[in-house]
This record gives sequence, C-alpha cells and structure tokens, in this order.
Amino acid sequence: MGIFTTFAIGAVAGGTTWELYKRRGDLTPARFKSIFQRKQAVPKESNAPQAAPVEIVLDQLETIHGIGPVYARRLNEAGIFTYANLAQTAPEQLIAIVAPNSKLTPDVAAWINEARMLME
Repeated sequence: MGIFTTFAIGAVAGGTTWELYKRRGDLTPARFKSIFQRKQAVPKESNAPQAAPVEIVLDQLETIHGIGPVYARRLNEAGIFTYANLAQTAPEQLIAIVAPNSKLTPDVAAWINEARMLME
C-alpha cells in the first residue's frame, strides 16, 4: 500500500496516517469499506447544516523531472502532497526536506516552475 493510498484511507477512515500505515496488512478492501461505512453511519449531534465532504486530490509529484519515489516520500512526509504545496514552498526548505545524500543538489527551482505549469 503506497503513501497516497494510506493518506487517503487516513483522511476518510480517521486516525493518523502513521497508525494506519503500521496496520496496513489489516486494511484489506473489505475492511476499509466496513470502516468507511461505519464512519458514515455515525449520527451527527449538531443540528447545524453539514458541509459537503471535501475531496482530497493528491498529485503525483513523481511526474516532475528529478523527483523520484524517495524524494516524493520525503515531500509527502513533510506535508507536501500537491503541486500547489510544492510551488508555494521555498527552495531552501525543499532542499532541507529532501536532504539529498549526494553532492549533487537537485534543481528545486525547476521543480517549482514545473509544479506551477502542472497546476494550470
């Protein structure tokens, strides 16, 4: 189960993503469906109008040239899940987040520009 799936399950089913990731072997599609239905069946205490459910859209950061699975995972762990998140992050902060192991520094300015183009 990938980080995107784990995050989506965490957002829908409740609980932290890390808790769900640790239990990823237990989360079969049938188990997830039962958790989701149980969350939907819980009655609301408030009589106030309820907001429409928010659809979580996660962008595939790996489509950006220079971002592979490792950098994408590190960006996700830092809370960067969308092109908009990436485009709004300072280049120095991106370098600190991905913490490259080699002496070659990734071209994060190009990442930001590409993320801006993909947002449109």
